[in-house]
Amino acid sequence: MPRPFLAALFLSLILPVLGAAAPAAAETRVACPSLAQAIPVGACPSAEEIKAMFRATCGVEQNPNARNPKPCDTLAAFAETKDFQLWEVETPDGVYLDYLGCGLEPAQVRDAAVRSVRLMKSGTMTTVACDYGGEIIFGLRRKGVCALPDGRQPTLLDGDVRMDCPADGPCWVTCPDAP
Repeated sequence: MPRPFLAALFLSLILPVLGAAAPAAAETRVACPSLAQAIPVGACPSAEEIKAMFRATCGVEQNPNARNPKPCDTLAAFAETKDFQLWEVETPDGVYLDYLGCGLEPAQVRDAAVRSVRLMKSGTMTTVACDYGGEIIFGLRRKGVCALPDGRQPTLLDGDVRMDCPADGPCWVTCPDAP
């Protein structure tokens, strides 16, 4: 075999291992959004709709006197698990979503400030979870592995990574550009 062929074969096999053959993937800063533009999607279920869901799922109250009732024990316990509404915030990075309790006032949602961000890995996707305190945690799913500004990334073995957000600036992570 000619030497140039062997050299080319060697380089084609070794360079990908060393990481020199593939250019670095482009990344985008993904920031937790302001909730000033958050909107509810659809309506909260009515009392009649919750009763109908309860009858279809549970039939009748199974243990009305339970101290720590499970959802099918009482209608009230069931209603606590179903009285939620989907909210969204559209950003250039994508749509952030959260299911919030129907008892939460819209002003409470829109006035909330981001406190922390958490990255969670699931298969080939990363969820960017922006925590605004209480039950308000808006999430955005991105393809690929996102990273905190300090470079930490979630893994399936080690789990999630989290950081507190600065009070005086945006809270962001880096994610691969969408294909």
